[in-house]
Amino acid sequence: MVNKGMRIYLLSFALMTALGCSTMPMGSFSVLSTKNVNINDQKFELVRRRVKGISKRPIIIIIPMGSPIISEAVDNALNNGQGDILTNVTLTVNSFYIPYIYGESSYEIVGDVLKARRKEENLSSTDELIPDIK
Repeated sequence: MVNKGMRIYLLSFALMTALGCSTMPMGSFSVLSTKNVNINDQKFELVRRRVKGISKRPIIIIIPMGSPIISEAVDNALNNGQGDILTNVTLTVNSFYIPYIYGESSYEIVGDVLKARRKEENLSSTDELIPDIK
């Protein structure tokens, strides 16, 4: 049988742990990239939908080991999708912290990855193309 003092301690610990987590949407973007892409002479081929990129930094005891970087999350998503630009992008900030033990802070980017192709390049008829962006 758990005594009353232990029950209060366990409830307090569970409450502190639950309150140490958060997820917050930071914004939405129509087009996003960290690469230099000439959009005038390009068609864009949809490579993958809903690709995720993350930039994460730990918090040890009470000391953050740096800050997450948005461009790192974008590069991570572009590399995962093997493309040049992201469309329909959402940016979310995630964090959790177990007091005096460990935590993490991160930026998460989710979007559709497009690959730039020259207008003259022949693409198979099954490839989905996005019209010129102007």
